[in-house]
Amino acid sequence: MTLKRTIVIMIFICLVDFAQADSLSVKVTNASGQAVKDAIVYLQPKSAMNVSEVSAIEIEQKNKLFNPFISVIPTGTIATFPNHDGIGHHVYSFSKSKTFELPLSEEELSQKILFDKPGVVTIGCNIHDWMVAYIYIVDTPYFAKTNSTGLANLENITPGEYELHIWHPGSIINKDSVSNITIAQSQITQEAFTLDIRPDYFWKPAPPPDLEQQEY
Repeated sequence: MTLKRTIVIMIFICLVDFAQADSLSVKVTNASGQAVKDAIVYLQPKSAMNVSEVSAIEIEQKNKLFNPFISVIPTGTIATFPNHDGIGHHVYSFSKSKTFELPLSEEELSQKILFDKPGVVTIGCNIHDWMVAYIYIVDTPYFAKTNSTGLANLENITPGEYELHIWHPGSIINKDSVSNITIAQSQITQEAFTLDIRPDYFWKPAPPPDLEQQEY
């Protein structure tokens, strides 16, 4: 089993201010103890819950890369893929959660794409093979992405039973790491996870060394 899990639960009795209650802090590291950035962390409710948030994101094409490289969004989010390079890009995805294609274009503005099914969507460019991005669509309002210190914070969580999901494109198991968790009233929960991560060259986009000399 590649997932090591430790749980530390701290319970605070808050008589005046409950603003810090019902929150979850997750620390993700690799097998060497180094922080894992851009890991997706989310809570999947075990009972039905409406995801009322409607949002929009922008994933830019710049310097022949997608930015951001990894995004997490709720179902119903609309995304655009503006081209800031001034050269032709051909954006596409064949993922089960969303299949789409933006025809070859040098135009800055792109059509809007609705992401209405949960799951991982891999984005690519048919002209520049090294261009890749990941969008994780979740059917829950409780989600975050780890920062440079490997930390993700989820706040204002409704108490209840959840599945805690951790995902990263470099994970050796190539799927969510899942565990059960209870979020109780007036409780701050901290968890730590260790993921086995492949070397960067297996999953992290890297332009060719002579990229600045290419004209396409």
